[in-house]
Amino acid sequence: MKKFLGLLTVAVCALILSTSCNGSKAGDNDKVTLTVEAELGELSDYLSITDKEVTVTLSDEKKKKDDEEKEFKVVAASLAIAVQKAVASDDDFTFEVEVLDENHVKVSDLPEFRIESNSDYDNGDLNYFLNKGNIRAVMEDGVEVSKWDENDGQKVWDKICAKGKYIVIKLYHSSAKYAEYKKGGSTVESSDDVVSDDVASADFDEWLDSYEEFCTEYIELLKKASQGDMDALSEYPNMLQKAQELGEKMQNAQGEATPEQWAKYIEIQKKLTKAASSLN
Repeated sequence: MKKFLGLLTVAVCALILSTSCNGSKAGDNDKVTLTVEAELGELSDYLSITDKEVTVTLSDEKKKKDDEEKEFKVVAASLAIAVQKAVASDDDFTFEVEVLDENHVKVSDLPEFRIESNSDYDNGDLNYFLNKGNIRAVMEDGVEVSKWDENDGQKVWDKICAKGKYIVIKLYHSSAKYAEYKKGGSTVESSDDVVSDDVASADFDEWLDSYEEFCTEYIELLKKASQGDMDALSEYPNMLQKAQELGEKMQNAQGEATPEQWAKYIEIQKKLTKAASSLN
């Protein structure tokens, strides 16, 4: 796993978006939690989905497009995956997503989940690969509000929230080939790409310290907002900026997370989730 978790931008922003600015419960249709089912075919010999449930969020964001700031509807989620054996493929690792109701009747599709893969062009046709370890697949799709409205996006989303029960993960490329990946002698990593365990650990510890500090600050902000402190509202843009910066910092923390670091991350996450839930 070259990038620790690969989920901070999604995870932190989802937590921020799940609570409204006045500390009250967010709209019922801002997110939906679905039970995970997987149909991975041959790829299941190499990896498995470890999340039993996944929460998909819908948010409003402003983004620049063609030098103009526009409103977007953003659908996002993150999915935990365990790679038991390093695997190579002739195509990228992308999954299509279906939503089913309680009777397993299809409700709608959702945007694809994608895994950031590595490349080894000395490995013949199977030049995409994943190393053994815990990784994340990320769904993040932004649609301009005008196109969202034209295609009845809100109507489809409301239907998913009302009837969705299961989320089914399938291979996007059904004809893709898979094989166990074994690094060939002709493939040499550049010194710029090699990260020692000590350096990686230091990167993660620094990121975790920053993440814990952010969560502590955010919890205090939630408390103030829930008590009607109007000054707290003015701090939200700053918090969103910090979340973005923290996400970018995470992207530069490379290497393998240690069990101790995972444990610390989980404890921080639990503390933040508990605080946000208690104020809803």
